[in-house]
Amino acid sequence: MKNSKTKILATIGPATDSIENMEKLIECGVDAFRLNFSHGNKEYFERIFYNINEATNNSGAHIAILIDLQGPKIRVGELEDESVNLKTGKEIIITTDNIKGNSERIS
Repeated sequence: MKNSKTKILATIGPATDSIENMEKLIECGVDAFRLNFSHGNKEYFERIFYNINEATNNSGAHIAILIDLQGPKIRVGELEDESVNLKTGKEIIITTDNIKGNSERIS
């Protein structure tokens, strides 16, 4: 086991989320995997946790998991145009429906 205060952190995403790629990262000395919870859904992260478990079991390594939670930013879904201008006093509907947002509704 390494005894260094410096740790290597790897962000897991589409390019690194397979068991094989995680094992390669572990072989290269990764100490922790970072998961960005701002992107992805429950099913995706269930698969990622399964893959991390398999990769660490296969390698015998003890790897930490760092979960990066979404901050206080307001994030919206896809928009009809590049941006939406909100006007003071004008109401806008915020919905969980899967829509392309505009100045009247966003998701």
